[in-house]
Amino acid sequence: MTERHPYGRTSFAAIISGGGIQFEYIDMGNTDILQNKTAFTIEFRLNNTYPAHAATYFAQQDGDDDGIILMERYFGDNYIRIGGEGMARWVFEPEEGDWHHYAIVFDGNGANNNERLKIYLDGQLQTVDQWIGNIPPSTPAINEKFFIGCKHYGMNVIGQDIEGQYEEFRIWDKALDNNEIIEIINYGANGTEENLVGFFSFNEGDASNFIGTDASITTVGVSEEISPSNMQLYPNPSMGQFTIELTETSQIQITTSTGKLIYEANLGAGIRTIDLTRQAEGVYFVKAKSTNKQQTIKVLVQ
Repeated sequence: MTERHPYGRTSFAAIISGGGIQFEYIDMGNTDILQNKTAFTIEFRLNNTYPAHAATYFAQQDGDDDGIILMERYFGDNYIRIGGEGMARWVFEPEEGDWHHYAIVFDGNGANNNERLKIYLDGQLQTVDQWIGNIPPSTPAINEKFFIGCKHYGMNVIGQDIEGQYEEFRIWDKALDNNEIIEIINYGANGTEENLVGFFSFNEGDASNFIGTDASITTVGVSEEISPSNMQLYPNPSMGQFTIELTETSQIQITTSTGKLIYEANLGAGIRTIDLTRQAEGVYFVKAKSTNKQQTIKVLVQ
């Protein structure tokens, strides 16, 4: 079993909501989780609420151009830098409010840039429009902080923060293949998988919109409750039929793992049966939003 990285309680500033975390940023500290690596995968689900501006998905840098890794968007162009030697540019402009799954796969044993760095969007390998320099065979060792949701320029200068919601940000110490990525998209991960060294799960909470460094999150080896919910759902997994119990009138939305809306209704407090038996097997997200609460539950249909 792979040893998990001991994050402990990670300091961050964020707004907790049921559909993930709406960011200012997360500060993971001076972690060595990506140092001196010949292979890793970073994958996550992200809903861009304001995709038209420049923003950083995640970064660990010792300057504007150097460091271990950087993924940022500058309007329609997206850039991924590995070390200070090589960078990929690819074009993708997400629609506001759409959920997408991103996977950044690094394999330093590859013979060229295309083999060393691969980018997947919703399980589909993306075409790199431009390579700048050469992707190195391994990552460097730098003593800098890893940030999710903003750019760190060194000397505690932080900026270019993203506006959106993340869910299930994971770091693996291996280069996942396409089949493994699709398996994760369809069925998720529970935090005990081999080679999973970092796991942030942001799919519980309420709409109290508090901000602070003592908010609760889930990391590998740490499980913390955030707040009571307005919805219970069972059984989960199911064959497609499940029951939801609502404590108050709520707007219910059900989306696929790629963000497609398949069900929407306003339901009163009480018990309801939802039927997804005509849908394909896989992962769905059920969101209940009321006046004072919001919650999202991941549902597995099998």
